[in-house]
Amino acid sequence: MAADAATGCTGRVRSRSAPFEELVRTHQSFVRRSALRFGVRSADAEDVVQQVFVVAARNLDKIHQDRAYLFRTCANISRNTRRRELRRREVNDDARLDLELDRRPSPEEAALASEARVKLLRLLDAMPEETRRSFVLYELEHRTLAEIAQITNAPIGTAASRVKRAREIVLGVRRPSKAP
Repeated sequence: MAADAATGCTGRVRSRSAPFEELVRTHQSFVRRSALRFGVRSADAEDVVQQVFVVAARNLDKIHQDRAYLFRTCANISRNTRRRELRRREVNDDARLDLELDRRPSPEEAALASEARVKLLRLLDAMPEETRRSFVLYELEHRTLAEIAQITNAPIGTAASRVKRAREIVLGVRRPSKAP
């Protein structure tokens, strides 16, 4: 196969890099938001995003549903990142709160938004992994129950019960439990 005169790339490399570049361009902010919602510190979010796309690049030919694949990969890498943080004991609630502060013009609004965000993150941290994933997809990413069932490889009834359980935890009706 002849190399392209302008880039020195063969058609094979170009045909593989163009879809990957489109994948990154289209879903990079989604992956970053997902990582933050999975409890990854802001300082580590870009590293998680990069790792997700490295995995995606290796498996580009196997990806059939971009968002579902990236979400699952992000969930796994985020979980590993959080575990690594806990092992290193680098988790400092004060530093995390500082990173999560919302910089709005009104200090009162910023304080209220920050408290709500911290409370939500603590609730999400206390939820079982699958319950948290379903809640994030439904309430924060506005996915349908059918999409959640497909992304999490669970029956639609299971996805619905996980969302319901998570809502009850957030509303204070149910206590969070790390057991699935």
